[in-house]
Amino acid sequence: SKIKFTTTIESELLEKIKIQAIKEHLSVSAILERLIIEYLSSLPSKIKLEFCTSIACVDVFCIATVLQ
Repeated sequence: SKIKFTTTIESELLEKIKIQAIKEHLSVSAILERLIIEYLSSLPSKIKLEFCTSIACVDVFCIATVLQ
């Protein structure tokens, strides 16, 4: 499930990502989620990303629990 997340970001950076989101016909949230997934995937394998298997999660990654 998705939750609301609030953060502080440079206004110029936010403006640029909003413009890019419009060009890509995506939401800013979708772009940020994709970038966070890419970032976490680049980390050592302590964090595992898995595809959701339910129909409601098609084409969406779920962040699994941190591996020990």
